[in-house]
Amino acid sequence: NWWKASLAQNSAVSKVVIHNRVDCCSDRINGAKVYVGDSLCGEVKYEAGKVAYEVQCENAVGGTVKVVQNDNVLTLCEVEVFGADSECYKIEKADGYHAGETMRPGSKAREEG
Repeated sequence: NWWKASLAQNSAVSKVVIHNRVDCCSDRINGAKVYVGDSLCGEVKYEAGKVAYEVQCENAVGGTVKVVQNDNVLTLCEVEVFGADSECYKIEKADGYHAGETMRPGSKAREEG
């Protein structure tokens, strides 16, 4: 069982937020895995009464986001994907050392605050 979204372009995904069912069957989300492209971001651990699960993706780059549930039926209410165009991030190096990430000027990508 899986849910998949195709992004408009390869994007650096910082996190995925899954909104779970609350009317019934909310434990079905336990063990669901979140992927950006082929990169595994993490796995959902069910907590009774919890409505939304945040999975950190650490700017994994890909053109798709997929939620996979191999152990049960997958039931979701909403999935939010946060990040930016992959072109918005570049690694600056000075003498071989990582100097940080910068945004491309004029970018309209959505950033977290």
